[in-house]
Formats: sequence, C-alpha cells, structure tokens
Amino acid sequence: MKLDGRIACRSAAKWLELDPSGIMMVACHNFDLNALRACGYKSAFVKRPADPTPNPAYDQIVESFPELAQGLGA
Repeated sequence: MKLDGRIACRSAAKWLELDPSGIMMVACHNFDLNALRACGYKSAFVKRPADPTPNPAYDQIVESFPELAQGLGA
C-alpha cells in the first residue's frame, strides 16, 4: 500500500473517532483487505469470482452480503 493509502486509512478512523481495530472493512479483493489489515482494521471478505481464494487471516469470510449481515448479528 502506498503512503497516501495509509493516510486515507488513518483518516477514516480519525473521522469516525474510532481506533482502526474497531472498524471492519468489507471487500471482495485480497489486495484491498490485506492493505487495510496492515493498518489495523478488521476485515470481511465476500467471495466473488474475480478473487475466489481469500486470505484465511480475515476476520470473516462469507459467500454473500446477507451471510455477512447474519454473521454480524444484523
């Protein structure tokens, strides 16, 4: 992740007045989530054909957004 990307990650947490560890980012690409995890965010991977093999280190790995919502208690 480029330096400007790290600044954006930190800025999002600052604007929300939360520590990155209190924010879960959701994406369907490993490169997005790997970069955000490096900044301390929790991560949820929603499987899609373009990037079907998730990094097993993610906090949540699901097949769909409804499955993610259910897993988060929504």
